[in-house]
Parts: sequence; structure tokens; C-alpha cells
Amino acid sequence: LISEVYSDQGIAKTFDLWQHEASGNNRLFFYEHIIAIKIREIETRLSASLDGVPVLLSGMASSSIGMMELPYKKLPLLLMGLI
Repeated sequence: LISEVYSDQGIAKTFDLWQHEASGNNRLFFYEHIIAIKIREIETRLSASLDGVPVLLSGMASSSIGMMELPYKKLPLLLMGLI
């Protein structure tokens, strides 16, 4: 982990912004633009380029209001007795 960015923007606010201001732009493109802005903030903070560095998105990025909705998958193990 090189760095991370926290924001009060949240996925719901980002989705609303896309709906009201993107004028039909592709949702994935819109979200990628928001992420690129945050990556530039990290580059400025680190005084380094992050070209080629993998980015990990988690949480609501794969929800119905995120970048791209992904289906739930079954766990590759049983949880009985683990919780």
C-alpha cells in the first residue's frame, strides 16, 4: 500500500453527481475520471508518478450505484462454525 484517499463524497453522492451533471456520459468513464483526480492528489502528496501502479477499489465500487455492478459469488468455503 503506497497511499490512500478518504473523501466525504461517498458513492451515493458520486452517483447523484453522475446522474445530474454527466449529461448521458458513460458511468464507468465518469467514475474513472473521479478516481483519476484522486490519484493525482496522491501523486502530488508523494511527489511521484503512479503510472503503472495498480489501484485497488473496494466496497461500493461494485454496487448497483457504483462503477459497475458485479454479481455476488458463493464463498469457496463453508462458514458454519466460523461465525
